[in-house]
Amino acid sequence: PSLQEGFGRPVVEAMSHGIPTVAGNIEPFREIMGDAGSLVEHWNTDDWVEAILKISEPDVYQRMSDLCRTRFGDHFSRKVFSGQLNLAFDAFLESLGGDYSR
Repeated sequence: PSLQEGFGRPVVEAMSHGIPTVAGNIEPFREIMGDAGSLVEHWNTDDWVEAILKISEPDVYQRMSDLCRTRFGDHFSRKVFSGQLNLAFDAFLESLGGDYSR
C-alpha cells in the first residue's frame, strides 16, 4: 500500500466503475473515499484481510458499489470537475484584472 499519495487517481477510477476499494488510511484516501470503501492501517495485515473479505460479501459489495458510484458522481464526475475548473479559471482571470469575458 501507498504511504503517500498525490491525489489517489486509482481509487477515483475504481469508484467510477463502482468497484469498492481497500486502501491505506492516509490522505487523500480519507477525503476521496468517504464511506465508499475501506480504510485500514498500513502495517496491520489482519485488518487488510478482514476488509477484503468483508467487501467480498455480495450484499456488502453491492452496497459499497452503489456508494462508490454515487460518491464519484457527486464529487469527481466530468461535470463536477469541469465546473470546478471553470470556477478556478474565472477566479484566476478575475485576479488579473481587466476584461477577459468572451
